[in-house]
Amino acid sequence: KIQKAIQLGAKGGINYRNENCIKELEKLLDGNKLSAIIDGAGGPLHSKYLDVLYEGGIIVNYGQTVRDGGILYSVKHFVQNVEIRGSTMGSRAEFKEMVQFVDKHKIKPVVSHVWKGLNKSSFEEAVVTMHGGNQFGKLVIEF
Repeated sequence: KIQKAIQLGAKGGINYRNENCIKELEKLLDGNKLSAIIDGAGGPLHSKYLDVLYEGGIIVNYGQTVRDGGILYSVKHFVQNVEIRGSTMGSRAEFKEMVQFVDKHKIKPVVSHVWKGLNKSSFEEAVVTMHGGNQFGKLVIEF
């Protein structure tokens, strides 16, 4: 997945399943820090983000896909003046604006899998694929 992301323009990447991933990120940053982290998983990494985040930085969480843990706010977050923001990814009106923006600018999302028809079988296959974590891009069920 990281190599595919690099082919699409990313500078590098880490695998959050690797227990040393924050140390790997520190090496990639080469002494720099991040001003923002956007996290769709939550879980145990949340407390380690402070190692790579500027003082006064922001962590935005838009999901909780990690099964164990949640988002822990510690004294260290407070001392580093870190802002933590949650997002439901917008309102219906904002979603409409986003779709118009994507259309106007001809943005093409990476699509990993497509299932035809919204039914129990396609839904279950999509969930199994998502939990397997091997997809790269969006999972789409057409109906």
